[in-house]
Amino acid sequence: MWNKISIRWQLIALMSVALILIQAALFAVDFLSDSHQRKLLAVEEATTLSHALQHDLVKAVIDPRADTYSDISFRVSGFESVMMLAVINAQGNQTLNYIRNGFSPPAELAIASMEKTIFSDRFLHIKQPLVVDNYQFGEMFFLIDMEKYNTGLKEQLKNRLIVFHAGLVIALLIAWYISRNYTKPFSRLAEAMHNADLASLNFPRVQTNLKNEIGLLYDGYNELTDEVTEKTKHLKYLGEHDTLTGLHNRYAIEQKIAVSLSEECQFPSTLLMVDIDEFKIINDTAGHAAGDDLLKQLGLLLSQGLDKSADLARIGGDDFLILLPGQDENQALKQAEKLAASLNGFRFSWQEHLFNITCTIGGVSYKPCEFTPQSVSIALDTAFYAAKANGHGQIHFYRPDDEKVQQYRSDVKTVSVIRDALAKGDARFELWAQAIVPFQKQTEQVSYEILLRLKDADGNMVYPDVFLPTANRYQLMVAVDSYVLWQYLETVSQHHEHIQNLAFVNINLGGSTLNNPDFQEKLRLAIETFDFPWEKLVLEVTETSAVGNLALASDFIQYCRKLGMRVALDDFGTGMASFEYLKHLPLDVVKIDGSFVRDMLDDPVDRAMVSYVNDISKLRNQETIAEFVELPEHQKQLTEIGIDYGQGYHLEKPKPLQAWL
Repeated sequence: MWNKISIRWQLIALMSVALILIQAALFAVDFLSDSHQRKLLAVEEATTLSHALQHDLVKAVIDPRADTYSDISFRVSGFESVMMLAVINAQGNQTLNYIRNGFSPPAELAIASMEKTIFSDRFLHIKQPLVVDNYQFGEMFFLIDMEKYNTGLKEQLKNRLIVFHAGLVIALLIAWYISRNYTKPFSRLAEAMHNADLASLNFPRVQTNLKNEIGLLYDGYNELTDEVTEKTKHLKYLGEHDTLTGLHNRYAIEQKIAVSLSEECQFPSTLLMVDIDEFKIINDTAGHAAGDDLLKQLGLLLSQGLDKSADLARIGGDDFLILLPGQDENQALKQAEKLAASLNGFRFSWQEHLFNITCTIGGVSYKPCEFTPQSVSIALDTAFYAAKANGHGQIHFYRPDDEKVQQYRSDVKTVSVIRDALAKGDARFELWAQAIVPFQKQTEQVSYEILLRLKDADGNMVYPDVFLPTANRYQLMVAVDSYVLWQYLETVSQHHEHIQNLAFVNINLGGSTLNNPDFQEKLRLAIETFDFPWEKLVLEVTETSAVGNLALASDFIQYCRKLGMRVALDDFGTGMASFEYLKHLPLDVVKIDGSFVRDMLDDPVDRAMVSYVNDISKLRNQETIAEFVELPEHQKQLTEIGIDYGQGYHLEKPKPLQAWL
């Protein structure tokens, strides 16, 4: 209850109570002091009377005659407060007893038994010795009425109450003045704080001419509001902007997307997602500082290529979002093509490194009545990944019936199966192997390539040509390759006889695995964990991935060879790459793509290509493996050409790895 009362009235109440308590204390002190003083006066009066009557009272003791009594009575009657006087001789007999006319002594009065001065409610009882010339003739008793003195006390009390009430009124006036002049500034300050609006950064300032503590408080409040305003503006900026590029962040653009989808918005809008192709390579090659600098430059380049109405945001990593309000798909497509032309022609230089930058753009055009924020996000992701599937530097807009959209939806299911398989391991993944047969020599040793099979939740087989491209598109190949390597080594390490009879084993690697730090660490850890003849391990990299990142591929091959492993170039010829690239890659094995082998029986050009690849490889001390050996004639011609090994259904079909052990 007290806390609900304003400070002004609290102050008035406290001062009033304090004054009442002070006045009451003063009154009590005065009362006690006056009461004591009255008693002293009464005792003094009785003492004076006893001295004045001392000789007469001695006469009354010696000779109690009537004239003596009359004389004493007359003299005592002059003292209005003395209601009774008695004299007791040495023998204890009462020789004189004066009682004022009209007064009746208290019934309980016992003069003989009294030994000292006693105060009752109204009377003062005084008993004193009657001594003359050092001889005690008896005792004197006085009964004094205190009403005479109480009358003065009442008058004094009345005056005190008048002073008390006057003081109370003055105190209330002082309290009101103090509350008015000292609590009002605090009320103004409280009102300003109450009216402060953090959302709009509106903090009312308070002004005063006071130079005292209140003025200091006002100044402190104003300084605090200024600081809060600035820091709030800064925090709001940080909450809506990317610290690296200065562009809007995901939160800010999502708010704008929500506005573009609101019922009040009657115009179509388009949302674009821009992603730098192979951005991780730049980070891994030149460092994160280079990657950050590239993001800043591309952010500036995108800003310069957009209309003022567009809103650009970096939503994380190398992903940018562009909101084009009021633009339909046709308008947005022109904008996207303009951006792609500038981005895909951009050359990024960092110290000694030079990178040709390409960007993938996915887009979705929408109307407020047709989409929700969630469906827009899903549609944009679908379009973006469809663009990624088309290759680097591509643009793709979302359409519900688009083949790429259907592919994306299928990929989503496949990705889920792959991730589930990675989590459950042997329950979903199976290692198979296909023989690699020597053509130029006879040997008891076996060679094979490890193949991966996948089963979905229902036990249905998902073939490699389905799930491996999907795994590559969705950056899962490093995890898949790591699983295959580790699972194979764990399996064969328990079969020492098989290892001794093994000539070599080939394990395929995805393009994203090249020079991946996680996979390199996996290789290093494998060497520490397993007792395996590492010269028998051949890691296969595809031609397209190697040629696409020649420097990275070369570094990776050198790294593997330092660990004692060998490296093969898989599917050579599929990318129509120049034979010049073979000079730059320190390969151990070249695998000729099956498309040349399949048609070499009828096409002399394909046979010549196979022969030419074999000849070039032999000059570089590289072994050759021909894929797709499906017929006996294939084996015959390949043997004649000088191909070292063959792989295909004619030689042996794939079978579970356990069947080899």
